[in-house]
Amino acid sequence: MNENVKGHAASGRGSVKNYYMLIVFAALVVIFSIASPTFLTGQNWSNLLIVQVTTGCMALGAMSILILGEFDLSLGYMVSFCMMLGAILSENGANAFVVIAAMVLAGAAFGLVSGVLTVKFKVNSFISTLGVGMLMNGLTQAISNGEVHSSGIPDFITEMGQGKFLGIGYSFWILIGLAVVMYFVLNHTTFGRSLYAVGGSQKVAFMAGINTDKVRILAFV
Repeated sequence: MNENVKGHAASGRGSVKNYYMLIVFAALVVIFSIASPTFLTGQNWSNLLIVQVTTGCMALGAMSILILGEFDLSLGYMVSFCMMLGAILSENGANAFVVIAAMVLAGAAFGLVSGVLTVKFKVNSFISTLGVGMLMNGLTQAISNGEVHSSGIPDFITEMGQGKFLGIGYSFWILIGLAVVMYFVLNHTTFGRSLYAVGGSQKVAFMAGINTDKVRILAFV
């Protein structure tokens, strides 16, 4: 009987642990609501959601790498480089499709470099991604010439950044869409299952017939 009680108590504590962050978040909402009457306004929450979009997108990009037990220190540099690349292309008359495609492909290409260095050349992911990040930082400075570039941005991109749906910026809804896609990929695709398998035990995954090197490189891409 005592063992059952202890088991239930331990289970209860474990369940509470799963919601620690939500409890802390709820407590912060209550505190800030009391401290400021404007905290719970729609405009404030819209702003709070929008300013987290970039961080949220970076977090989604890092998930596949973290599942493997690796790290990517180049993500911040990558965002900066891709934004500057898009700005330079826009300034030179490129349309929205070209700008977006170029930024996505550039990010994937540098992710591929990080993946190859980590997987094929056995460089620790801390070192390889930091090195790639520093390279991107140098390229960002080179193509920008240390200047701000904001002219010629296609209307479609501007609208995505400034437009709203249901009172919340389009960029936030794009983040939600990406999160749904990431959830589907990780939980309902062969690649997602392979990712978890390799992250759990690379040796066991390899013996099960999974191309572990390919999965690990694709995670960085």
